[in-house]
Amino acid sequence: MKRILCTMITLLMVLTACAAPVASEPESTKYVHTPYVSNTTPDKCFVCGDNQSTLPWGEDNIGILNLNTFEMLHIEINRYENGQLLEKPAGFFQNRGMTCGESNVQAMTNPDRGYSNIQIQGQLQPIDSVALQSHLCQDCLDKINDMYFGDYPPKEYAIVNFADKTLRPLIQNTTFFSSGNYGINCNFEENGEVDLIVFYCPPRYK
Repeated sequence: MKRILCTMITLLMVLTACAAPVASEPESTKYVHTPYVSNTTPDKCFVCGDNQSTLPWGEDNIGILNLNTFEMLHIEINRYENGQLLEKPAGFFQNRGMTCGESNVQAMTNPDRGYSNIQIQGQLQPIDSVALQSHLCQDCLDKINDMYFGDYPPKEYAIVNFADKTLRPLIQNTTFFSSGNYGINCNFEENGEVDLIVFYCPPRYK
């Protein structure tokens, strides 16, 4: 009798445990993009303004641009001299870097093979909308607004393409994208850092 009673008590405990509600994990806050609005005139715009002599526009190259400070690291996969493309072997790697606040960018570029390994390390900050809106005109901001989608806020860095004068912000939803003649593979680490592999891949057949 005691054995039967113990068995019934054990069964009741198991059934009670199974019926207990399971605590649900809190839902993550989804990012909702608020379109940027600018009062910057086109002549003062970083992309289409009167800065043509200070930036390598027209080169078939890219740069890593901080959208909060507009500091930029030039990635010179195609080498130029006095505005002319150097169509000869470089024979070396380029190691370049920059520091922006609490983050830094390191790029190891092989011009002869046409690729660059870029690491963005440290504490990446959210987009400072005031700073961004003060550097770009409304037309350029609208192009960036159209690129934001999904549940993740944008990083403070973007790819600038000097050939077609475009900006492409790094967004965690997008692990690969193309920019002109370049392919960019993005690996977003759990600690917030980003590893990029950039390779030059112009059309093979015309």
